[in-house]
Amino acid sequence: MAFEYLVDLEECVSILENFYDLITEDRADWNHEGDIMLPARSVVELSRDDLTPGQSNVAENFDIYARQLPEYFNAFFSLDRARFDPATALDGWLYDQTKKEIARVPQDHWWWKLLEEPGDA
Repeated sequence: MAFEYLVDLEECVSILENFYDLITEDRADWNHEGDIMLPARSVVELSRDDLTPGQSNVAENFDIYARQLPEYFNAFFSLDRARFDPATALDGWLYDQTKKEIARVPQDHWWWKLLEEPGDA
């Protein structure tokens, strides 16, 4: 599927690369870097066919790291999940092939959901 990028794909990949230091820190009210990570991750996933192998590795490493630290991931993105609307989450990021509609976040984008922590059953 073709998209119109409102934020450069390379910039979205770069945003994901900054994730590692941030997730283990307390997220202050003024820290808006987290606000852009989940939309950036969705843009990268929706653009999977356009990624270089190195960019694909960044996305895969983001996923591995997040799943290894679910308690930090859940805490860091708790506000983002509370405000999440799949119809508007990518507003200002990506439009569909008609260039009129905001791309919707697919249900299989697990990073918008609460991760199970080890021991939860």
